[in-house]
Amino acid sequence: MKEYTIYTISCQNEIRYIGVTSTNINKRFSQHNYNAKHVNRRQCPVHKWMWSCINKGGTLSIEVLDTCLECNWEWTEQYWISQFKSWGFKLLNLDIGGKGVILKDKRTQSSIDKSKNAHKKRVAQIDWDGNIIKVFDSLTQAAQEMHLKSISNITESMKYTNKMIAGYFWRFIDSSNRISNPVDFSNNKLSIFCYDGTTGQLLKSYRSAGAVFDDYDLKYNWLSVLIKNRLIWKKYNVIFTRSKQEKIDITKFNVCKITNHGFKHTT
Repeated sequence: MKEYTIYTISCQNEIRYIGVTSTNINKRFSQHNYNAKHVNRRQCPVHKWMWSCINKGGTLSIEVLDTCLECNWEWTEQYWISQFKSWGFKLLNLDIGGKGVILKDKRTQSSIDKSKNAHKKRVAQIDWDGNIIKVFDSLTQAAQEMHLKSISNITESMKYTNKMIAGYFWRFIDSSNRISNPVDFSNNKLSIFCYDGTTGQLLKSYRSAGAVFDDYDLKYNWLSVLIKNRLIWKKYNVIFTRSKQEKIDITKFNVCKITNHGFKHTT
């Protein structure tokens, strides 16, 4: 079954449009840019806005928000449009989604211009104890500084009350520092365990991936690979798992080292 991509279009980290495509996302972005730059095709409000951004020297970008199958792309697009609007984003989508491209502009340019600064939503990075570690100016900034592939990693955490991404909870935060969709800390349990790669003895328990990062120079996706593939990290001679035991059988794990090009099995 064909896979669809839900994406956002933003200018200077300000998200103004959510769309869906079954083609390559860069190809879809090129189509949007082409429509924005040609007056006879500049009928959608998103393309008028893109052209305005280009004229003002702004930087447009497209990012993956979510992926879905052909059988439910309409629902998924509608979900994200509704969700972002509920979070206060002033989207240029003129429909609830799931109905294709809308050509008729139902808003005046002045109403669009008035809201151009109203949709920047700050993002809070929250640890397991409920402490706000850092506040980012936008989803894009948070994803970039945390070395995540796209903003969809962060919005995935926002969909649920207690899901962690990159070792932290993520929520929108308003100017009064009020958090949207509060985190549920009722399941405050240790979740990652570190073992000695030689003896198999338990060395330390961590509440989250973020706590692991405080001790080791790891990227989020590297930790996931180490756990999923049952690997011993040669540099520190350690093993990470999500199941707690007093001692583990190291013969079931393979030794690897991490390089700039990824993981490499060693002997």
